[in-house]
Amino acid sequence: MGSLLRHVKFDGYYLITRDSGRCDGRGQSYIDYQLIAPDGSVIFEGSDFAGSPLHCDDSDEALRGLLGFLTLRLGDTDREYFDSYTPEQIAFRDGPAEYLSLWALDDGPEFDDVSEFHEGILTGNDKLIGRLIGNEVKCNDCANGQGAKLYEANIRPYKQTCHSCGKVLVESIACELFEKPNCEQPGIEQ
Repeated sequence: MGSLLRHVKFDGYYLITRDSGRCDGRGQSYIDYQLIAPDGSVIFEGSDFAGSPLHCDDSDEALRGLLGFLTLRLGDTDREYFDSYTPEQIAFRDGPAEYLSLWALDDGPEFDDVSEFHEGILTGNDKLIGRLIGNEVKCNDCANGQGAKLYEANIRPYKQTCHSCGKVLVESIACELFEKPNCEQPGIEQ
């Protein structure tokens, strides 16, 4: 997975873009992307978008160009374009895509950049609710007395469960973990 370009939220949806490390025939970067619904389900995921050479890959203009494709509706292009769509993508196309296409306009609404880093691991309402044990994420109940370390996390939409009991810790948020040395917080064992 390439480095993060942008992670934005708009009207409850998340759009995450990453550098794919590949280029098209023009030398323009392909961008890995995910469009995630407010319920945490991935509507679109791919690595087939190369934006305009006039815009940086991490610019609002690149995001707007990508959304222009992701929010296409019947009548915008040939009917065959939608032949490979999943039922969820068809529901998106026939539902919220028209409204969300406003963000694809040059003068469309602003994107809200999502915070890249957050203290601790797996938080809910700014309260620590999970820990990393080895390479497994565990809820606080299962992590008790197992020498959990605190980590710094790169937040993105997802679903995370405890590896021991299966309890859902976070829905629509997951994280890339970065060790945070010398982290001391009262009441949290390290």
